[in-house]
Amino acid sequence: MYTPMTDIYDKNTKAKFAAQTPDGKWGTPQQIADAVMFLSSSLADHIHGQCILVDGGWTLGVFTQP
Repeated sequence: MYTPMTDIYDKNTKAKFAAQTPDGKWGTPQQIADAVMFLSSSLADHIHGQCILVDGGWTLGVFTQP
């Protein structure tokens, strides 16, 4: 995910991390906010005790350090 903390990575490293996600891109803070808004809404009123990963499917793959 693009945040000030990830600014330490160069362009090639960011591309390698992105390639490890099924959608091939980094997430954004807005995508986290969207998940929070959904979970805060009545649309999610029957969702309890779940871990909702907003990571573009990154956890589905095998993480390797670039």
